[in-house]
Amino acid sequence: MLELTIPSVELFDEATSMFIQSGEEVTIQLEHSLASLSKWEQIWEKPFLTDDTKTTEETVSYIKCMCLIPDVSSEVFTRITNEHVDIVAKY
Repeated sequence: MLELTIPSVELFDEATSMFIQSGEEVTIQLEHSLASLSKWEQIWEKPFLTDDTKTTEETVSYIKCMCLIPDVSSEVFTRITNEHVDIVAKY
């Protein structure tokens, strides 16, 4: 099992000229499994284990499929960084 901590993001609100926090820091648990592969392949209707390069959207989708925590907000996955993707790839 792999744990990733997804940090909150600081954004600038031009209307108020103030910085605001977007979302809360969240730790998700991921597991590479046949079930996660199957979910991803069902969504994308193609095999996962190929030499083809995955798009960012496909990669984040696989991370969602790997997630063991139920009902994680989709917004959390928009804060996935390249560093997170590298960690998952090494896993």
